[in-house]
Amino acid sequence: MKTIAPILSVLCGLGLVALSGCGRVAAKDEQHYRAQGVAQITGRVTLDGQPLAYAQIQFSSGKSLGSSFCYGITDADGKYQMRINSQRTGSMPGDKIVRIWTTMRGDDFELLMSDRSYPANETIPIEYNRESTLTVAVEPNKSQVHNFDLKSGGRVNPAPAPNPNDE
Repeated sequence: MKTIAPILSVLCGLGLVALSGCGRVAAKDEQHYRAQGVAQITGRVTLDGQPLAYAQIQFSSGKSLGSSFCYGITDADGKYQMRINSQRTGSMPGDKIVRIWTTMRGDDFELLMSDRSYPANETIPIEYNRESTLTVAVEPNKSQVHNFDLKSGGRVNPAPAPNPNDE
């Protein structure tokens, strides 16, 4: 019994050291994001006045594929919160192009930006995604609400052409 007590003391001490180190890492990350001007962004997306449920929304800093971006997904009421990554909410500051779609998967961004047709079942007009005209100005270190009321009836992405090699 006497030999177990010192071992437990050492293990508890190591645990406290490890936990305090994690706190410093989290504080350092928070300082980094604050220095970068990360802003908290929430909002609501509607289509013809009705909530647009489970749509994907993206803020990007440019039209090129290598542009930095943040993303969100609307809930059943059309509400979203932007994320920089899976661990951190928010958006980097600056002027952003906004893209909203319903059928997109995360790995399809290259296809969205290409000249190829995409996809057959998208219902959101392309002026809100592939050829987006939506923009926002994200102010540094400030919580902001950006709502988007989309209108249907515009041109949508055409259906993909059949691939002759799929016979």
